Amino acid sequence: MSDPAFDPTKPPPSAEPPAPPPRIDPVARIETSSILEVVENEPCPNCKASLPMTAVVCLKCGYDLVTGKVRKTELGTEVVPEKPTTSEFVQPGRLNAKVLTAIGGVLTIAGVVAAMYYAPVAQSFGPRLAAGVLVVYENLLHTGTGALAVAGTALALNYKVTRIDLVLARVFLAFAAMQVVSRCNVPIDQAHEVVKALAVGGRWIVALGAYWVALWALFRRSPLETSMIGAVHMVVILITQAASMLELAAKG
Repeated sequence: MSDPAFDPTKPPPSAEPPAPPPRIDPVARIETSSILEVVENEPCPNCKASLPMTAVVCLKCGYDLVTGKVRKTELGTEVVPEKPTTSEFVQPGRLNAKVLTAIGGVLTIAGVVAAMYYAPVAQSFGPRLAAGVLVVYENLLHTGTGALAVAGTALALNYKVTRIDLVLARVFLAFAAMQVVSRCNVPIDQAHEVVKALAVGGRWIVALGAYWVALWALFRRSPLETSMIGAVHMVVILITQAASMLELAAKG
């Protein structure tokens, strides 16, 4: 006889109901995170600020965990040195390049007149004219060599040169001033040879002095730097005239 309560289509009831999934207590989670935080950080013994386990000094109060003393802390900014800049060697002045060139032109004309006037009396007009043309040629040539001397001096002193127009104008004026003095060859034929030599030497000393003063006043550099420009320029002039000097020595 079958049991009327038995249904073969239904699974037989189990002896015990299945256990529910485990639940995570939020309070336990908070406690666990607090424990981990305590393990990872420790309070500063001095100011109770949270410190990492690897800390040696408290950045808030300066407490040294090793020595047990409070260090004095200072806040500041790191100063990064700037790259050194190269200064300009040729500074602008009251007179621009055009005015300086005009003054140099007037001095060049004065040099031409002096060269032609103080030429030997026995010479005809042709040699006198050649002496005047030579003054113009030398002024133009050694304006270029003087510019090279200025650039070389500036490079040696760690300066830069960008105002080429001012360099050329100033050197042109200074060299033209030297030419005016050097061409004033006053004849002293009746004097002793020693006196003649002294007169020539004195004239060139005055001429070089005028050149130096002009350079110093125009470029406004120190006496040492001005002397360097003049010395380098004289060396360059001697180099450019070396061939002519050697040719004259060979003929003599």
